[in-house]
Amino acid sequence: MKRLFILPLLMMLAASCTTLSPTAQSIARSGQKVDRALHTSYEMLYSEPTEIQTRFNPCACDPALEFEANLYGHWRHVMIRGSDKAMTELREKVRNLEMHQVFDVSYQFSNEYYTSTTGQRYYTLYLPDEE
Repeated sequence: MKRLFILPLLMMLAASCTTLSPTAQSIARSGQKVDRALHTSYEMLYSEPTEIQTRFNPCACDPALEFEANLYGHWRHVMIRGSDKAMTELREKVRNLEMHQVFDVSYQFSNEYYTSTTGQRYYTLYLPDEE
């Protein structure tokens, strides 16, 4: 009975002493670099409003997602929130544009996500109040 307990214990200890292969080390280092870059951009973006390319492109699966923003080089559906006045101004701006026409909007990033009816999470961007 003791032998059955010792064998898995020895196998677990032997496995914990192994080192990462060069490929795994490279992947781990790349992941750390990406984490640092995301952390830095997160700090920069959440500090003050940022101009971001935006377009009107309603999501077929969730009517609350009306807009896409060009984030990190990719167009992504986003939830845009703001005061009634700011949202009205944004919709007025879009009304005079063609579908998918790109325009710049100043947003304040947040650490909130909107969860759609399908369960997918989307960035939430806030329109700053004009003073």
